[in-house]
Amino acid sequence: MNESLHFSHIPDPDTENIEPEVAKDQSSPEEETPKLEIDMSKKNEPPTVLQQAREKIKRAAQIVALLTTLGNSTVRAENPNESAPAPQTESQKQLTGAEKALILEQTGIDVASIAESANFNMRIDVPSETGEYIVHVGQYHKTPETLSNPEKRDRIIATQKSVEKIMLEMHKQGITTVFAEGVVVDKQASYEAMSQMYQKIRNDLSHISTDNGFQGLRNYQIGQTKYFTTNDYISDELVTTINHLCKIRALEIHDELKKNGTVPQEIETDFETTLQSFSPRGSLKNLGDDAIYYIGAVEKLNNEGIFQVNGAETTEGNEAAFKYDAEFEEVRKQYLALGANPPAEQVQELNRKAREIRQKKEQVEMENREDTAVDLITKSRNKDPKPKKISLLVLGMSHQNKNNVEKANKGSGHSIGLITLEPKY
Repeated sequence: MNESLHFSHIPDPDTENIEPEVAKDQSSPEEETPKLEIDMSKKNEPPTVLQQAREKIKRAAQIVALLTTLGNSTVRAENPNESAPAPQTESQKQLTGAEKALILEQTGIDVASIAESANFNMRIDVPSETGEYIVHVGQYHKTPETLSNPEKRDRIIATQKSVEKIMLEMHKQGITTVFAEGVVVDKQASYEAMSQMYQKIRNDLSHISTDNGFQGLRNYQIGQTKYFTTNDYISDELVTTINHLCKIRALEIHDELKKNGTVPQEIETDFETTLQSFSPRGSLKNLGDDAIYYIGAVEKLNNEGIFQVNGAETTEGNEAAFKYDAEFEEVRKQYLALGANPPAEQVQELNRKAREIRQKKEQVEMENREDTAVDLITKSRNKDPKPKKISLLVLGMSHQNKNNVEKANKGSGHSIGLITLEPKY
């Protein structure tokens, strides 16, 4: 029987919830040759989450250089994750009125009501005697393939709108900082430069006069976006965000004009034309006003100057997972060396090795990243002479931080609690 090579895609723990393909039984003549479960050929396969993050950081650095030349700054790199919800646990039982009241008494914030208003469930994973908590806001968010998947894309947008609602309610209670995955602490200077760029844009927009309607605003938008002509997703995000800020200013100008009296029809027409010119661009064009939510609630509120973003990841922690790619590659080479008709027993052994490597890789990508996020939050709180009762963490739904917080408490002698908010849908 002619036997062909086949590699199945490597599921990434942050983006997929797919069981590995099992090598097929050769007892039936219709079955194909034994297959290697793990694909490290990298041909026509999407990159892993950490590969995406590393590539985006590299490309963001190029945009930093461009914006610096233009007298501006940078665009933030993403670590895109669309995470699957964790299985229901005992800790997710309905909170009692007494438990909700206790959190309100301890923190001064009605977290339960905020979660409910956003259609999120709330659970207390780690109680706190001191009333200090990490509030993990679970989210679904983008990966390269979700833009072309309407069901996943719509779920991401809906969730990000809810995340924004939670963050804005927290902001009303004095929480102005959020820790976020995808933001790498040792690359923080780039993210701060990005924030400064958008701050400059917001400041420029605030000084645009309403004397000539919206022409000055359109001219400014053209001047800010004309250099980003590359047809790639990062440029699309950047231009879409600049357009979003310009649209906010257009709405403000329109309100200012209405306060001064009736707005002439030609100005109203110009206003509508201006809004259309500030639509999302490129791959995000068809999403309309939802494009800014597809990019992400944390990014939106940071770019609008409402929230400061702190990193919840480190390069060292992320790069640790890449060493396992080399081990996968070695398994792949051994499989290819077996030729066109690989013995089933040897393929089975290679699959066993591949599963062990993947298990170790997932440990690094999930558990170690969760440890890092909790560690960065606790260190930040220790440095703050008057830390808020709540530290806000926006992290993918697949991340469960209970054991990480408990471990951090044992190691430091501190007593910080964990509240987890997750979408009901």
